[in-house]
Amino acid sequence: MALDKNVPLVTNTIAADLIAINANWEAMVSDAAYNATTWDAVTDVAPSKNAVRDKIATMDAAIAANTAKNTNVPTVLSVGTVNTNTVSITSDGSADDVTLPAATVSTAGMLTTAKWAEIVANTAKVTNATHTGEVTGATALTIADDAVTYAKMQNVSATDKLLGRATAGAGNVEEIACTAFGRSLIDDANAATALGTLGLAATAAEINTACDGVLATAIEINTACDGILATAAEINTACDGATAKNSHTHDQAGIDNAAVGQGELKTATHEQSSTSTSWEAKVLTYADYGFNCRVKSAAAGVGYFKRSDDTNPSGPLSTSYVGESVFLKGSASFAAYVIQRYVTASGEVFWVWLLRDKITKQITDAEACSDHCSFGYKDPSDREHPFNNYNPDKHEIILYNPTKEELERIYAIENGRGILQTVLEDFEVDEKSQAIWPDIPVTVKIKNHDWFDRYISKEPVDIIKKVIPKVGYIKCLKMRKKA
Repeated sequence: MALDKNVPLVTNTIAADLIAINANWEAMVSDAAYNATTWDAVTDVAPSKNAVRDKIATMDAAIAANTAKNTNVPTVLSVGTVNTNTVSITSDGSADDVTLPAATVSTAGMLTTAKWAEIVANTAKVTNATHTGEVTGATALTIADDAVTYAKMQNVSATDKLLGRATAGAGNVEEIACTAFGRSLIDDANAATALGTLGLAATAAEINTACDGVLATAIEINTACDGILATAAEINTACDGATAKNSHTHDQAGIDNAAVGQGELKTATHEQSSTSTSWEAKVLTYADYGFNCRVKSAAAGVGYFKRSDDTNPSGPLSTSYVGESVFLKGSASFAAYVIQRYVTASGEVFWVWLLRDKITKQITDAEACSDHCSFGYKDPSDREHPFNNYNPDKHEIILYNPTKEELERIYAIENGRGILQTVLEDFEVDEKSQAIWPDIPVTVKIKNHDWFDRYISKEPVDIIKKVIPKVGYIKCLKMRKKA
């Protein structure tokens, strides 16, 4: 619509309204100066630009007036209340604003007068108090002579230790290992007792044997017995005869004809027994190298022996020489024994064979020898055991291979009975023991058929050694002394 200049733009009514609005607007804006009290909580009236400007100008002046301040206002501290345990600090004239407590074992703090007094009282001490007893002295302390007992020394780490020093040169005391045998030797009072401990106490016969088999001179006795001149090997040779009877060794070529007597031969024995009440054949395996056999019984009048007769002849014979058989008959209570001595250069393992009933465990036959029962056979498997009367349904075979030490204990108590009878009467099978089948080569045969001619002509013979094959059905057990 076009405006008509002759018509007023605002009517009287509208003008009145505008005047009213303006009056209300002026009432909503206040030009009153800032007052913290009268302005507080007023929410329906706004301050004018002029009022706000005046307040800001006032603040600017105040801020500008404070820019020269580059330090805080100083605080004056002074000592407040003081007693024997605490100190109080006063700030700007106030009373005891902060109290410093006394120090304790767990917290820092003030040194109390009591503690200070203790420190002052101790300043005159220039030496320690004089000590008496195990530790003596004042400034420098020393341990009195003979004051430290064994109980106050450190413990030894284990049994069988000696205190000394094994490391070269000077230094700390060390533990040196010792054994029960070493202790038994250390406590010997003299050389004679020590020789007994070592098993080297020689008899007169052994001394003479060690000295070329003749009466010994003083020098020879010293060499053999006191160890001053002798080596360990010489002492062993002199006293136990395990290696040789004197210090001289010769090969076969160095031995004169007829120079070796019966007593100098190395011999062994082959023993067999039986409690059977009927004749039992016993093969003398070593007849090629043996002497005549001897027989006996565990009790008089109950054992019998024969070589052969029409009922038990030694035959039919083969085309090769074999050891002859002999026959034994004992009783249920007493065994009959046959023993044969023979020449040997072997004896690496000692063999004790026992034939016993599976049910009753009674030993019916036995054999003891330093050679395997296959000695002289072509193959050790040709004779696995010495018992011709072995019945696998009725019998079991026990093999006992005593060590050198065990044999020595048996010899010590045999008292002329022989190894086999001593074993049967004084020992019993240890059923819970475990033994190992011998696994070292042993002499089973002399290779040369002309061994005797070679001996006469001083030529060496060839020895055949083999490991005896293990036989599965033979039990390897140990024996123990009867209770």
